[in-house]
Order: sequence, then structure tokens, then C-alpha cells
Amino acid sequence: MIINDMSRDVVLQSIRAEISKFEDKNLNRRMKFIDFYEGDHEPHIKQYFKKGIQLPIYTANITKRMVNARSLSYKDSPVRMNDSYLDVLPSSLDSKMRQMEKLTFLLGSMGLISRWEEDHLEYDVLPYFWPIFKKGSTDVSAVYYPLANLDDRANRVYEYWSDEQHFRFDQRGKVWNLEDEGVNLYGKMPITFAHRDPELVDDFFQIGAQDIVSANEHLDILMQEVMIASRIDTMGIKYATGIRDDKLNIRVGTDEVILLPDGVNLGRLEGGDTGKLLEVAKTIIQSTALNNHLVARFADTEAKSGIALKIENIENWDARKASVQDIWRPFEKKRFVIDRQIASTHGVNISDEYEIDFKEPEQAMNKQEEREHYDWMLAKGFMTKKQVMKEINPDKFTDEEIDVILAEVAEEQPPKPTSLVDILEA
Repeated sequence: MIINDMSRDVVLQSIRAEISKFEDKNLNRRMKFIDFYEGDHEPHIKQYFKKGIQLPIYTANITKRMVNARSLSYKDSPVRMNDSYLDVLPSSLDSKMRQMEKLTFLLGSMGLISRWEEDHLEYDVLPYFWPIFKKGSTDVSAVYYPLANLDDRANRVYEYWSDEQHFRFDQRGKVWNLEDEGVNLYGKMPITFAHRDPELVDDFFQIGAQDIVSANEHLDILMQEVMIASRIDTMGIKYATGIRDDKLNIRVGTDEVILLPDGVNLGRLEGGDTGKLLEVAKTIIQSTALNNHLVARFADTEAKSGIALKIENIENWDARKASVQDIWRPFEKKRFVIDRQIASTHGVNISDEYEIDFKEPEQAMNKQEEREHYDWMLAKGFMTKKQVMKEINPDKFTDEEIDVILAEVAEEQPPKPTSLVDILEA
């Protein structure tokens, strides 16, 4: 939406006039994508079976698996370097950032709102929001988003932010000022935006994982047909000829005795080849995975070396590196600027230097490679035995239990060195 006059009355009038033209389309698409991620497919699939079906709706949630597989930047919490900033950050930040990354890949564009709670920052993700621009500018001038009643536009309540204003309103035109009396005390919108592809600037809202959701929809429909066809394949479809409609009282079953009048015949229609449908389903999954730098595996029981797994996943790892550099490192810097301004408004000073170190993804290893890795780290003195044990299984032993185990191992003094991995497995 483009508005040049950002006064409250003009903004509200413009929103009410334009809201029906774009809001519901955008909102419904995003809600559908989230439904598929969360596994709530049935409302979207059953519409393709108008006469209804006598089987539960089949769903295969490849959306969640593929989105999660591509969202690895915050899989391991990054290290943030600014002590005064760390003092006001909530423990839930990385959880929120993991959610942000997944939703950004899924929806295309996302917002994260920073807010102050007593003595620290808190964050809320914004999957549903609408930006406002001034004519000729690509910078967001204002944002509004629904707080309640997503399924009922007439009764929705919205929150509005610009650099100058902050208030709530509903579709009927009622306005609520908050504690700040309608003024944005921060002088800056407390919202940081993320886009799946920052290089695409033609439209603020990017498409997101349309290919994955569409493939998931096709897969669900196809597999529902397979389920129906499988029942036909096994049971067949029974039919009768030579009987009037008002005499359809024949009962069929393994424990039923069928008495047929003269001239009546029973038959059975055979099913088709469901194997071809399954091959189509497999192709859908493989091609969608390939388009998203992923590898689809189907009952692959062959053990692969760490090198083989690394080669297999190299595209995804490269995509992850690109996401860190192009999306999430700049996002962290932008959020820091906003957070610093918010904290300053509430009397908390944060130093202006901020760096973040994203952890590199760990290379997959088989058991033998894992043993060799940890033995080498021990031999070179890069890790202690205690550190190795905690890294292999951080939840299995307490620090005290590890100390006892290592003491017992030292007392036994076996004639040949034993791998620490073998000790843990024992």
C-alpha cells in the first residue's frame, strides 16, 4: 500500500479503503502455507474430493521436513559478542530466530518485533503483517498487523507502527492509544524484516516455499487416490445387473449367503496399477527436494561414510552459508540497531560494537570416523576426555559421574589404549 500523507486519519481511511483488495489474499496464502507446515492439510485436500471419501484424508508432511532441512543457520546457537547487549537479551532469542528462519523460508518475507519487558528485551515473530510505503520509496514507512480474529476480517484488531506513531485500531474505525499516547517513543519502528532472497527487490512480499507446498498438495491428493485405488485393488468394486433400483436389497459379505432371483448377475471390477502412481509420488518428492538443494532418500539402508554424506549434502551446506551471509548476519546487525535504540529509551546503554559468529555445520561421520576424530583430538591435546564425553552425549552423564568413570578407567590401566567412544558405548 502506498500512502504519502502519514497522518492518522488519512492512514486509517486508506487502510479501510484498500484492505479488502489485498489483505485477505495475502493472509489466506500465508495461513495455508503455515497449515501445511504444521500438518493441517485436510481442509485444503478434501475440496478435491467433492462427493466425499470413505477413508481418512492421507497427509505426508514433506513441507515441514524440507523447510527444516533448509533452515540450519540457527541450528546451533551463534556466539554474540557484546556483553552489555547480552545482559538484556532473553534466553528465548535463538528459539525465536530458529522460528524466524523457518518461517522466512516458508513464507518468503517475515518481521520480528522487538519489545521491552521491565529490564530486558523480548521478541515476537510477525507472520501476518502489511507494509505501507511512500510513493517512490522502497523503504517501509509503516506496518500494521492483526492481533486477533484472523478468520473474521470485520472484527479484527490491528496494531500500527511508524517511526512517529503507535496505536491500535479495528475495521470499524475505533482507535486505541497505548501507554505512549499514540507516539512512537523510540523514533524508529521496532520491527526487523527478513526476506528469503534479499536480492529480489521487485516486490516486498516474496513467494516463499510455493513449490514445496504445491508439491505437498499434489502428493496428498495423489496418495489419497492411491489409498482409494488400493482398496479397489484388493476388494474390487461389486456391481449387479438385471435388478430394478427399488429392489437393491442384496447384502454382500464373507458371512452372507447371497440369494439371487432369475436374471440377476453379480460382478466385480478389478483395480488398476497403483505402482505407477507411487512412482509419480516419488518423482514429485525427488524433484522438489532437488529444486531446494536437498536429497530425498527412500528406505536407503546402505551405510555411508562421512565424506559421502558431505558430498551428498554439499548443495544444502552451500545454501546455508549463503543464508548466513546474505540474510541472517545483516538481519542480526539491523535488529541490534533497533534493540539498542529501545534499550536507550528505557535508560539502558549498550555499546555500539556488535559481532556474531555463526557455527559451521558439523560434518557427518560414521562410527569409525568418529572414533578416529576424537582419538586425534585427544592425542593433539585439543580436547580433554571429559570434553569428549560431554560432546558425544551431553545428557547421559553429570560432571560428577564423568569424573568417576574416568577415575575407574585410569585405575584399570588396560594393556592397550581403548577408544573413548568404545568406553561410552560399553
